[in-house]
Amino acid sequence: MSVPDDPPDDDLMTRIVEGDRDAFALLYRRFRSDIFRFALHVSGSRSVADDVTQDVFMAVIHERA
Repeated sequence: MSVPDDPPDDDLMTRIVEGDRDAFALLYRRFRSDIFRFALHVSGSRSVADDVTQDVFMAVIHERA
């Protein structure tokens, strides 16, 4: 399924629930750096920030199930 260039987050989540990988990739690109930056700020550890970022997106994947 094709995703428009700048769909709202709610539309992306709906498409992710439907199994749209392109929507997930767009959501990931949209929020990855912000989530990483916040986790790094809170934890002070790049390793922890990487893990938190991965956990957030794994939760998105599991929520679609």
